[in-house]
Amino acid sequence: MEIFFIISILIFSVIIALSAFILISNEKPWERKKNYPRGHFLGIGVAIGLIIGMMLGVMMGVGMDNVALGIALGPSLGSGLGLSIGAVLDSKYRHRERKLSADEKKERKNLTIVASISLSLLIVFLSSILVLS
Repeated sequence: MEIFFIISILIFSVIIALSAFILISNEKPWERKKNYPRGHFLGIGVAIGLIIGMMLGVMMGVGMDNVALGIALGPSLGSGLGLSIGAVLDSKYRHRERKLSADEKKERKNLTIVASISLSLLIVFLSSILVLS
């Protein structure tokens, strides 16, 4: 179990080092395009933060001998970290921001509706499990 924890930390360190190298390199991927839709970097930051948070959560869970707690805490901490990083990048590149097109607005609206329905069904499902048990 201790070896798994050490290997997880090493893999996480390599991922962080590679991410830092990509961000520091001269050719930045987000500078290739001229304009970005509103909230572009915010979404990227949250996605990357969730991934990093899940990895950290599993490692915290293994270290605390309570994997369920680590899995619960990791994504929430990671999404908060990603949200803050995405907000900083959004404000940095605000001068390259463009308004959403009609198709993008419709796509975001549909995605919001689907996410709301899915979350509502998940809450109903979990609460019914708690009531029945």
